[in-house]
Amino acid sequence: MAAPRIIVHHVPFTRSQRVVWALEELGLKYEVKVHHFARGGMPPSIYALNPVGKAPVVEIDGKVMVESGAIVHYLLQNYGQRNPALESTPSQDSYFWAMFSEGTLMFQVQPGRFVGFTAAALLKSGGLNDDEKRGVQTLNAAWQGSVTKTVSAALGVVEAALAKFEGTGGFFSGSDRLGEGDFMMTYVLGQLSAKGSAYEIGPATRAYLARVGARPAFQAATKRLKEEEKAQPRPGKEAKL
Repeated sequence: MAAPRIIVHHVPFTRSQRVVWALEELGLKYEVKVHHFARGGMPPSIYALNPVGKAPVVEIDGKVMVESGAIVHYLLQNYGQRNPALESTPSQDSYFWAMFSEGTLMFQVQPGRFVGFTAAALLKSGGLNDDEKRGVQTLNAAWQGSVTKTVSAALGVVEAALAKFEGTGGFFSGSDRLGEGDFMMTYVLGQLSAKGSAYEIGPATRAYLARVGARPAFQAATKRLKEEEKAQPRPGKEAKL
């Protein structure tokens, strides 16, 4: 199969890491086009590619693809044979964890952050009376409590699974081959284990993240995105070379 022309349309702080890491593991060449956030949200250039304004967006030989999970699935299915250490067809474990990453974890984490940011902005605005402030605080506390309970339970499930998988290579595929579940879950776990996170990450999960973080392809993907963000600055700013 001829090498495709791949363009990754990347917005900082979005799920592009999943796609670029997969491309590095597959040894595929790709271009990165950085789209910086505009005032009020996602840049118009992303809406021109994806009407719902979500990133990453990937062009493969001119075909526009969206949804990081669907993109990773396509890449592994069509080019997975390039690296025998990867799954080209997802195991049931990989499929489950790919769904779990968004359907359980990010489904809770993202709305929780949005509600928290909104509550903080309302309280800071100075336009609320005391009763309204208490209402905002009560709603936010209830929401965050629900999110924390669900995410903490989910992280316990993750910890138990990774402790079990350690004997078979430690991957979410349930085998010694990296799969879709790993590309999807690593991004979420990285967010939840970041400095300042309110969540407790278990030892098997931390060991897993350390193993993934030591992979040359993962390091290359992280470096590439950082370099591209510096080389393609926000309009009006000079490039950092």
